[in-house]
Amino acid sequence: MKSKLIFISTMIMLLMLTGCGDNITKIYGNGETDGRVIGTIHGIVTDANTNERLVNVDVTWLDEDEIKTTTTNALGYYFITDLSPGDYELTFSGNEDFAVGRINVTIPTLDEIGVTNVPTDEDFYHTEIQDMEMYQLNAGLTGTIYTIIDDENIALASGVIVIADFENWNISPEEYSSTTGINGIFTFENLPSTPEVVLRTLPFTDGTYSFEVVELDLVLFPETIVTAPNIFLNIIDDPPFIIENNFDNDNFGISDAIEITFNKAIDANNFEVELYSDIADPVEFESITWITDANVIITPDEDLLLATVYFMNLSGCSVDGNFFDFPGLQFETQPGIDIESTNLEVYDNYYEIAPMGTIIINFTEEVDIYNDLNVLTITGYPDPAYVWSNNNKTLSIAHPTGGYADDFILEITYYSTLASYDFVAKTFLVNLIN
Repeated sequence: MKSKLIFISTMIMLLMLTGCGDNITKIYGNGETDGRVIGTIHGIVTDANTNERLVNVDVTWLDEDEIKTTTTNALGYYFITDLSPGDYELTFSGNEDFAVGRINVTIPTLDEIGVTNVPTDEDFYHTEIQDMEMYQLNAGLTGTIYTIIDDENIALASGVIVIADFENWNISPEEYSSTTGINGIFTFENLPSTPEVVLRTLPFTDGTYSFEVVELDLVLFPETIVTAPNIFLNIIDDPPFIIENNFDNDNFGISDAIEITFNKAIDANNFEVELYSDIADPVEFESITWITDANVIITPDEDLLLATVYFMNLSGCSVDGNFFDFPGLQFETQPGIDIESTNLEVYDNYYEIAPMGTIIINFTEEVDIYNDLNVLTITGYPDPAYVWSNNNKTLSIAHPTGGYADDFILEITYYSTLASYDFVAKTFLVNLIN
């Protein structure tokens, strides 16, 4: 009798498991299922402040790359069916008197529901109830902002950007902005009438001083303009920094002036600069000129050295009293003259030319063609004829009368116009093409 009871109990449990087709899914031998979740989302849309049900509100969502929409009925009710498992963002819009609302809803998978190892070939229906409270655009907010320079210098703050932040209320857009006028007053109209809003200022500078960011929580009311407490901005430590310069490209012209732009006004009387390299004396300056209170041009009293790494130290104080120190700023000057190309070269360090060929050599810089130290020799062919072109950066050497008869050695040394010490020397072992 006991064995029969155990058998009957076991059968009842199996019937209970296999009979719940709406909750479980079929398992094959390989562990895969053929059941699926079919999701539904429904709810009621109301005015958050009056609890009035809202009709003709568009409810929009993205379903498998397709935008779909339904509309609330006369009772403010919406109903969405046939959803696959996944995350959905529902937006509620269409009534210009209300802020766009949004909410995220998840239709779970079978694994997330916990149905993974009970056999069924039935679909599983899952429902999410998501009511939505929408906020009318009928709240307002105003206030006045001051800057505090010191105890005796408090001024109305003009040009401060103020943000009304609704991040916590599922509203789109999340932020509204206003800017103070010359009277320091900011005003918001047609804000969402949420119970609260976070009000904050953005980083602000009056051109001389930088001020702190202030944030406060305020209560809002429908059809009411709330006056915020006076907001006072204190000066903050805000060391200046370089926002633009002309030396970071590591190809600095040796005769160029250094130009630097800071993010704020600098006290020119407290500005110091040092420029030096490892192979020469520290650089002296012809002038340090402030184009604006944030833009300076530093002119060395002589050309810098070619292909040399320089180090620059900057220090000083901004007009608003913030000190700065930028040690070891580093840049490299432009390289000296070199051979850019030649028609002699067939491949690396192998050179050849036809008997009646013209030798062409291109240089990277202008050649000082009148320099007495320049050298051009071709073994076996004295006094070769040549011409300069391309602003004295291209040398063309004519073949001798009757053409070249044998292989030869071409030696050149040419000085550039960049610096008296800058030259390029090269020896070419040239093979004659038969």
